[in-house]
Amino acid sequence: MWGLTRLPRMDDVAFASVRWVAVVAYVGGCAVAVLTAGSLVPGVDAPQLLPGITSLNGIVAAALIHAVGYYTLERTRIVAGHAVDDDAEYV
Repeated sequence: MWGLTRLPRMDDVAFASVRWVAVVAYVGGCAVAVLTAGSLVPGVDAPQLLPGITSLNGIVAAALIHAVGYYTLERTRIVAGHAVDDDAEYV
């Protein structure tokens, strides 16, 4: 109906307590932002992937880590994610 997606009822979804892929993506993005900040140690330059935009480096890295992690770990059920029952009622 008009391109709207049907959603499962909340009772039919088993939510993961922690989404580890998201946590790893966040920490990885923070690490990339820190490491590309230009100079961690005075006098020693760090590589700048996008010069002058360290926060954008971290955001891009976190997005890539999350996408790769989701499709390789959560979709293949290696790491637990949110799960919808097979006989779920949709609204």
